[in-house]
Amino acid sequence: MKDKKIIFIFIIFIFFIFIFEIFYINKFKNQSHRVIRLKEHYPNFNIKIKIPNRYRNIIPHKIIDFKVDENGFILPHNSYNKPDFEIYFLGGSTTECQFVLPKLRFPFLVGKYLEETTNKKINSFNSGVGGNTSFHNLNILNNKIRFLNSNKKIIVLMNNINDLNTLLSFGNYNNDAIENRMSFNNIFVLLSEHINMVGFIRDIILNILKITCKATHDYKIIPSLINEKKRIEAIGIYKKNIECFIKFCEIYQCTLIIMTQPQIYDFYSKNTWYLGAVKNNKEYYKLFCDMHNNFNNVVKELCQKNNVYLIDLAKKIKNPKLFYDSIHYNDSGSIEIAKFISKKIKENIFNN
Repeated sequence: MKDKKIIFIFIIFIFFIFIFEIFYINKFKNQSHRVIRLKEHYPNFNIKIKIPNRYRNIIPHKIIDFKVDENGFILPHNSYNKPDFEIYFLGGSTTECQFVLPKLRFPFLVGKYLEETTNKKINSFNSGVGGNTSFHNLNILNNKIRFLNSNKKIIVLMNNINDLNTLLSFGNYNNDAIENRMSFNNIFVLLSEHINMVGFIRDIILNILKITCKATHDYKIIPSLINEKKRIEAIGIYKKNIECFIKFCEIYQCTLIIMTQPQIYDFYSKNTWYLGAVKNNKEYYKLFCDMHNNFNNVVKELCQKNNVYLIDLAKKIKNPKLFYDSIHYNDSGSIEIAKFISKKIKENIFNN
């Protein structure tokens, strides 16, 4: 009887939220506020992620813990009140390392390795979010990281594939930068931040969705990829956004490191959602690979031109055994990347 009462209350609660959505939002839709998305993980988020079936024979874990701190950074990380340095890793899913064991994700390991070899107190934060472009990360840097109390910030940026897909698909970064504040999703998130029960319900729903749903990435060929003018425009927009990153860090006296993004398309193309459909189209496949290399070349060019630290992961990380698909690293890959990054940071920054 008690269980039925709880279920009934929950249904009534959801019903009233939908009523609010229908009437209140429609009434004020012309007066609703638009907001710039801070595309981060929900603060204090805690979930168990089930490894998709297509990776079961590649990734040994079945379930991965995924926890987020109060500032939207992925746990674990050190939390020194007075660190010698704070390192912020910005990127998409290749920085997020969702399917890597928490203590083997390279943003965490870099801080750990540097502490062991330098005897410095280091807070190393993982701000990676799947799907994030350099545009999202510039927003996070400007509207979140900039205001965190630290005089010795090291910003490590790695963006390529998400920018490439976004710019070729939409021609700009505006496709998901702005949203209506009065949407059901935003109302639910807003309530969950202030009402414990709503937050509890949110976590239950998201856990159910994450564990039971199957990933269905259906690749769609991007028509603009075969248009030379569109390719040139995409490279130009990406270049300007990276230049904004460089100037921002210069103005706010942050040490910037930009990394190229590794890939092994030739080894795993038939198993991945973004290349599987075009492997047989040799012209399209070559254009896609070339564009990924072109975006990496933009990073190298701008780092050299502006005296910015470059870590060329694309040149270093090529072993297929370090990946679970053509662009995402497994546990071993994450460890290898962490060793390489920490070595470069120690040589170029801490020893200078």
